Amino acid sequence: MKTKRGQLTIFIILAIAIIFVLIVLFLNRSDFKSLFNLQSPSEQIIECTQNSLKQAIDIISFQGGSLNPKNFFLYKDNKIEYLCYTQEDYRPCKMQKPILKSAIESEIKKYSEPKIKECIESVKRTLEDKGDIVSLKEPVVSIELLPNNVLAEIDLDLQINSQDSTESYKIIKADIGSKLYEFSAIASKIVNDEVTLGDSETLAYMLTNKHWLKVEKKKQSEGTKIYILTNRESGDEFWFATRSYAMPAGALK
Repeated sequence: MKTKRGQLTIFIILAIAIIFVLIVLFLNRSDFKSLFNLQSPSEQIIECTQNSLKQAIDIISFQGGSLNPKNFFLYKDNKIEYLCYTQEDYRPCKMQKPILKSAIESEIKKYSEPKIKECIESVKRTLEDKGDIVSLKEPVVSIELLPNNVLAEIDLDLQINSQDSTESYKIIKADIGSKLYEFSAIASKIVNDEVTLGDSETLAYMLTNKHWLKVEKKKQSEGTKIYILTNRESGDEFWFATRSYAMPAGALK
């Protein structure tokens, strides 16, 4: 009986070891750390910042760069913000967001900043519950669109004093891969075409960026155009609307 029990114990230990090895093999490093709560405070803040950035990007990308569009065209259940608009027929549109990049950065900050601050407070409470002494100033969050990237910079002067160590983080940076910088630049050029010419030649932009960009123009009956910019490599999209030099219903086109 003792021999059988010893064998059973060995089998249980081996099974646990095998499961542990499989977890290490099939989970990436960040998932593994999350599973066993091994992330450092800065890694936790970076991860939740990246999540909030992704959520913001997913929302605004289908709404002309806006969280809550005010002047929009409803297309496939999406409220798509007009980046260039006139209510009059045969008239050029007026730019609604002359500096689109800055407007998008502002919208991402508006969405992500409260979530980032909430995450920092959660990390602080967890550390204090462990007995650590934590100090920080009111976090200041800045968002910047960069080529192929969206960057969040958090100025917080975080200090963590535990029994055996001291950690300090003046600034924490987190980023996520995205073509929003490129999308905003191309959308701005298309809007300039709409202001001056009343239309835009989408093929020209695809030829210039043929390795990654697809541009679609969906004309609507009352003169609105829906532009859809797509990253061929990732499938990410950016939608926006224009209405310029529109013709009244029934007019010859």
